[in-house]
Amino acid sequence: MSTSRPEVVQDALGTVGDLCKRYEISALEEFLESCRAFAREKTLNIAVLGRFKAGKSSFLNHLLGRPLLPAGVIPVTSVVTEIQWGSHERAEIVFADGRRDQAPVDRIGDFISESQNPENSKQVARVRVELPSMDRYRGIRFVGTPGLESVFGHNTDASLEWLPNVGLALVAVGVDPPLSQHDIDLIRNLSRYTPQHLASAHQG
Repeated sequence: MSTSRPEVVQDALGTVGDLCKRYEISALEEFLESCRAFAREKTLNIAVLGRFKAGKSSFLNHLLGRPLLPAGVIPVTSVVTEIQWGSHERAEIVFADGRRDQAPVDRIGDFISESQNPENSKQVARVRVELPSMDRYRGIRFVGTPGLESVFGHNTDASLEWLPNVGLALVAVGVDPPLSQHDIDLIRNLSRYTPQHLASAHQG
């Protein structure tokens, strides 16, 4: 029997939880609850976080093999963008008021870029892109986030509000300078918003 089946994972977590209660190991309660939440999910959210101009969009574009996300030397991304496998190429736009709309994948910049959607004036909550080319990453949802600590405060807010959904976070770090004290402080601050571990990805 595969241990990846949800019921098997939940049973294992239940056993660990019982042991923690028996031996009064309260320090693991928050971690176990987080594990239970992720075990109920069929898709692992991997967020790419970091300061603006750290190379987050460039990294995802390289992963996708196409320039799907806007990239530049100034803050360009204003909306959280989810990218995952799908049997058909499509993009769904979810607005803050609950409305949903479809758009060509190559036109998502109209909704997620700072230049075409300044200060998120279109009130987009998130954009989800599905691509058949992501077949090798089935079960994984990559999440592009607005740059943290950019001159646009709403970009940082959008990223931090999404953090509780993170299963794993990759923190993009620029090369000039590589892993500065500012980057280290950022990683420490991010850990306050989510109990999950944050992995650092050095973009060259």
